[in-house]
Amino acid sequence: MLYFVDNKVFFKCHRSEFGETVDAKFENPDVKYLGPRSLHEAKVALDSGSQRNMTHDGGTVELFYYRQYVGNLSKYTSRALGDQGDILRAMAGIMRRDSELMGSSMLEGLPVRALEPFMLFSGRNLRRRRGFPSYSWAGWIGGIKVSIDPMFGLTLCDLVWIFWYKLTPGSPTAERVWEEDPDLAFCSDMMCENGRGISSFLFSRLGLSTSRKEPAISYLGPPLRYPILQFWTVSVFFEASNFDVFDQSTNLTGSDGTLCGDVKFDGFEETTFFDENTQFELLLISGGGSTGPEGEPSTPTSDGGQFEWLLFSGDGPLLPGTNPTEPKSYLEYFNAMVIEWMESGVAERRGSGRVEKDAIMKSLAPGPVWKEILLG
Repeated sequence: MLYFVDNKVFFKCHRSEFGETVDAKFENPDVKYLGPRSLHEAKVALDSGSQRNMTHDGGTVELFYYRQYVGNLSKYTSRALGDQGDILRAMAGIMRRDSELMGSSMLEGLPVRALEPFMLFSGRNLRRRRGFPSYSWAGWIGGIKVSIDPMFGLTLCDLVWIFWYKLTPGSPTAERVWEEDPDLAFCSDMMCENGRGISSFLFSRLGLSTSRKEPAISYLGPPLRYPILQFWTVSVFFEASNFDVFDQSTNLTGSDGTLCGDVKFDGFEETTFFDENTQFELLLISGGGSTGPEGEPSTPTSDGGQFEWLLFSGDGPLLPGTNPTEPKSYLEYFNAMVIEWMESGVAERRGSGRVEKDAIMKSLAPGPVWKEILLG
């Protein structure tokens, strides 16, 4: 793959990277040159071999290619861009190739088969890039990171519930972000609906009606410059405490004053939003959990709280339709997005973080709500 950056040409393959200024002389043309990174690259090759073969409930998760895309994003967003409007165009060739490898189309730079983890990116001193959506890394200036941890495949399988729709410029109605793809249906029919977790199961203890998933409200704002997302999810409110202005992060406390999670803010120095508010609205985007050694479930904590929320119980009978030989995942926390509402009726991302699963019932007024969102 060729990169053209600052009037220089760089070449990258699966084995190494070279720039046009590198003078790589080979004394013996019959000997392949591995370079100083050969041990690292050998490990990557071994890792990628196992990752390419990872399967879960019949669906393949190409972790290697997702991690490769994350690495490309991290390097690319860390560079200074002369024309901010070129943020997606300059990355188009890399995205096209990585899109093919991941087996996923793209929406504003996000793989649609993994929207949740990729829209929960993080970064330091991020500044808003106008003309691009806040839910995408393209909407922010600064280096970003995306977490692709060992739970990545299980999260996409068990711990997502949002049916994503998009409103595109010039289109009067919202359409599904991704097609109904058999590869998306990682879970059993008992636990999944077209590749999405059944929200009525995930949030059964909240007393919420989560049956509404299709668009209901209409966008009445100015003409769109980019797609906005339309979806239903749980909205909660928490108080900010122990604010760290250097790290641009804060703890979250609930209605009883106990610690409920933490978030990191974006665009901290360019808006008065954080100065004018001590309570923030968060949208639950996905769940997070853990597995133990060799796929065995980690022991869940049982504090006698209102609900324990095990997706698959290692101590009791498995849910109908689940495979006892597959890795089991536990819902331990929620990945959440901090939002601010604009005058147009569209919300924008202002940060991301985690909310402990048992803390949802400690949400400030109006409490946890199943809510329709327009996110730009």
